[in-house]
Amino acid sequence: MAEYMSTTTKESVIGAEVSYHAVFTGVIVALALALFLNILGNAIGIAAVDPFTGATRTLSSGPVLWSLGIPLVSFIIGGFCAAAVSKSVSSGRGALLGLLVWGLGLIFLGALWAVTAPAPVAGAMAVGVSTGFWLLFFAMCLALIGGVFGGYLGSRPLHRSLEREREAYVQRHATT
Repeated sequence: MAEYMSTTTKESVIGAEVSYHAVFTGVIVALALALFLNILGNAIGIAAVDPFTGATRTLSSGPVLWSLGIPLVSFIIGGFCAAAVSKSVSSGRGALLGLLVWGLGLIFLGALWAVTAPAPVAGAMAVGVSTGFWLLFFAMCLALIGGVFGGYLGSRPLHRSLEREREAYVQRHATT
């Protein structure tokens, strides 16, 4: 009687190689960078208002582009950090880490928004609610693309080969 031997390895199981500390690192980096860039955008927006007349000094589409660019850049860097911290060897694993960074970051942002959005703000926003939610939707789509792309970039062979060369250099000079 032939014995059945499983050919499933640890690498072939989807969740086996996911480094959750790397995912949390990527989320923290992405959300901290998003907060930093939002504060910078608010500072620029406040500086664009004339304090004597209350009129804005020509901003046009800048705030919309800024609002779309913040999640893209933040989650590219967050996904990259997650893949780099996990030392993922395949680009598919890096993209998966970027996807997890995006998903967890979206859950954190949604919970924060649900807790902190007061009713008067929601009522005042009702006039442009459709436009605001479309902008939010496109920003989150860009964040998804950014997270996956950042994870892919963080696990690229060039990045890994440079890291291996640096480690070999440190080992060579540590022994002398």
